[in-house]
Amino acid sequence: MQSSSPKSHVLSFIFTLFICLSYLNLFISAQACNHNDKNVLLEIKSHFGNNASVFTTWDPNTNCCQNWTGIACDTNGRVNSLIVINADDINNEFPSSVGNLPFLQVLQFSALPHVSGEIPSSLAKLSNLVHLDLSLNNLTGPIPSFLTLLKGVNFIDFSSNSLSGPIPSSLSQLTNLISINFGANKLSGPIPPSLGRLKRLTGLMLYANRFSGSIPSSLGQLSRLNNLNLRANHLTGTIPNSLSKLTNLNLLVLDTNRLSGPIPSFLGRLKKLTLIVLANNRFSGPIPASLGNLPALSLLDVSHNKLTGSIPEFPKSLTNLDVSFNRLCGPIPKRWFNFDSHVFYHNKCLCGAPLSPCKA
Repeated sequence: MQSSSPKSHVLSFIFTLFICLSYLNLFISAQACNHNDKNVLLEIKSHFGNNASVFTTWDPNTNCCQNWTGIACDTNGRVNSLIVINADDINNEFPSSVGNLPFLQVLQFSALPHVSGEIPSSLAKLSNLVHLDLSLNNLTGPIPSFLTLLKGVNFIDFSSNSLSGPIPSSLSQLTNLISINFGANKLSGPIPPSLGRLKRLTGLMLYANRFSGSIPSSLGQLSRLNNLNLRANHLTGTIPNSLSKLTNLNLLVLDTNRLSGPIPSFLGRLKKLTLIVLANNRFSGPIPASLGNLPALSLLDVSHNKLTGSIPEFPKSLTNLDVSFNRLCGPIPKRWFNFDSHVFYHNKCLCGAPLSPCKA
């Protein structure tokens, strides 16, 4: 058998090198930022004055997919992630041109205290959006009803803005939602019962707003919910019995409302509860002994209510307790002697360490 000539080796090497370079060029070209997307990003930069520190790497002479901070692209060079965070040197309204990035899946404009204005209707065009975070800005106006067009979105965070008005009941059409955070705004009206249709929801955070009315019983249909935070609103009525179905609940935060009636004993059946905060309401009656059945409960705050009776036994996992400013009476269980005395203050006749001894 004849051995191959040196020339054939060279030709083979050149051919292999050509193939490798071809694939490399294809890869590089696939990663090159789409021209239209790049122009949109430069328009956003210009909208904020070009000189903001957060846009330092946004150089028109470089590849936005590879060199620009906060930008990621798909294999075709289309921008699918835009993250602009933690900048106090950009000052303008939220840029409507963001809606011209049709392949966007992740949009985060967050911790930008001088970004103002309403949430622009152009965002309705972002049909591929999955993650929408506009928290910690200075946005005003309503929660827009056009959000219902973002069928694939599963995470919405508008917390810590100045949004006002009601939650659109049509939000229940976003059946892929996993987490909603509208906390720390100026939202008002009732909590829409239609939110109970969001079967995939694990987090519902509506704290520090101006919501009124009762807690919708429909929230008991959210079987995957693990975080329910409705603190600091104007809610009235009782804790609905339907919440007894929330067997995955970890955090229940309802303090600083106008809720009344008894603390329901069914909370003792929600075995995953680790934190219960019911302070600053109008709850009456005893603290349910069933709370002693919660194996992971670490914090219980029922202060500033109208609770009566004695303090029941709680699980050993409890490390934070506050029952002050109620009408409780009787000896403090020995297990809680190590707590600071202030967590028991201003009750009718609690006694025993760390308070005054009980009278014989």
